[in-house]
Amino acid sequence: MSDPWSFGWTQLLTIAGLLLTGTVSAFGLRTFGKWRRETIEGRRIEAAVDALALAYQAKWVFENIRAPITYEYEYEKMPERAGEDENSRSARGRYFAVLERVQRNSDFFKAVWNIQPRMMALFGTDTESIFLELHKARRQIEVSAGLLYQHFVSERGLTLTDDNRKLKREQLEDIDWAEASGAIGGDRIKAKLSAFVTGMEKLCRPIVERGYRA
Repeated sequence: MSDPWSFGWTQLLTIAGLLLTGTVSAFGLRTFGKWRRETIEGRRIEAAVDALALAYQAKWVFENIRAPITYEYEYEKMPERAGEDENSRSARGRYFAVLERVQRNSDFFKAVWNIQPRMMALFGTDTESIFLELHKARRQIEVSAGLLYQHFVSERGLTLTDDNRKLKREQLEDIDWAEASGAIGGDRIKAKLSAFVTGMEKLCRPIVERGYRA
């Protein structure tokens, strides 16, 4: 006759095995969930630090681009124009130098473009509007400097209407800190940079500080 307890022990062992497996699985899921949250939070902190550093670096980059003093080496690659004397070339070179400075800081702008999609993935697509302030500031400088450079020769024959004076005044203010210091409507480039830095500080500073406290 078979042992009457054999079936009972087998069943108990099976149930115990299932319970153990379930416990291990549940523990593993909780551990994985915790690891996942910590990993994402770590990436958020890292991205926040990088973005905040770029925001502060932007001030120095744009100060360099908009510096009022131009050196001859900054426009030595500028194409010559027939009949242009040295004074005219130097004056035109001021605008060419601004475009060269933007190009010289291409690594900074590339870093901004690289981190933007990462910030949007980690913090939401609304962060794009913060980066847009910086992009608009750079583009505005490029357009203003480009127009002043391209139309430099025709400035002498330009009919100086009030609209023309206003347009040139705004273009000069865009490319030069000194010119913008007395702007009636305020420094348009500086306003965009301030919006970029303020937006980044509002987004990133709490995350960075919380991460360090933890």
